[in-house]
Amino acid sequence: MDITLVICILILHINTLYTMADNIKTAVFPVAGNGLRALPGSKAIPKHFHFVAGNPIIHYCVQEALLAGIEKFIFVVNSDPISTILLKRQFLDFSDTYKLLIENGREELIPALEIMDLTHKDVYFVEQRVQNGLGGAVLAAKELLKEESKFSVLCPDDLILPLQGGLREMVNKSNGYSAIVGIEETTDEELKKFGVVSMDEKSGQINYVIEKPKTKEQAPSNLVITGRFIFPNNVLDVLERNTLLLSKGQYNYTEVGLSDALENYINNKELIGVLIKGQRFDCGNRIGSIEANFVAALLDKQLRNLVLNNIRKYTA
Repeated sequence: MDITLVICILILHINTLYTMADNIKTAVFPVAGNGLRALPGSKAIPKHFHFVAGNPIIHYCVQEALLAGIEKFIFVVNSDPISTILLKRQFLDFSDTYKLLIENGREELIPALEIMDLTHKDVYFVEQRVQNGLGGAVLAAKELLKEESKFSVLCPDDLILPLQGGLREMVNKSNGYSAIVGIEETTDEELKKFGVVSMDEKSGQINYVIEKPKTKEQAPSNLVITGRFIFPNNVLDVLERNTLLLSKGQYNYTEVGLSDALENYINNKELIGVLIKGQRFDCGNRIGSIEANFVAALLDKQLRNLVLNNIRKYTA
């Protein structure tokens, strides 16, 4: 069965699949970063619009959210209007494009566009005026989140393949838990790049987090935090408090992060980790982006054989 048709069917039936899960219908996408790690490519084009196997990185992130049943999309952007313009072109107002395809006899391309058409969803754009971290990005959307009992956060730098993993798994296991974070197992060499968790294998309860341990011995496990979160509404109070402390020079960090906000839930034994299926790729840097392109192409039936043939051709 064609992968586009499979995704369409999954999205159409997602509400039935998750009737037992918490009613998590809102996602925040922090896309206000300056893209320094992705320079020079991000100088003119925002890094979340860099291509992976023919689609922008943010395209995959939005598809992942749709598969998890998300209906309200909040994009937190910076002051540069180009990001908002591109997001609107990518996800909103498809009528002219559909008309053009029909006029040119290319109706077979319509399903691929329909799965990313957010025209009939609730879509918002909020500016993060101060670059003060992921926590600051979420707090910028406070007015749109204050009525939500829970909401999700997806960091587009982290691309998770296949798309059926990630947020969908977390939403499915969210019932009865306050806060949830996506967890991935990684190698000893990679531990120093992430927040490493001590997690109960049976319950998933997270006991503590060691941020970017300098040595393997300092790490409590090989399980690290990914850029996927589900928070209860009161995280906004935590982020506001941390932002105030930062402004007064009384904060332990140089920016308001999400990982340190998790401490509040760890202390109250209210945070669980969900070991996500699939693989996470850090598309904020060149190596991660290249790896993501390779794996995404292998998962695409139309590209897989071409990629494998080219590997044989250029490595012979």
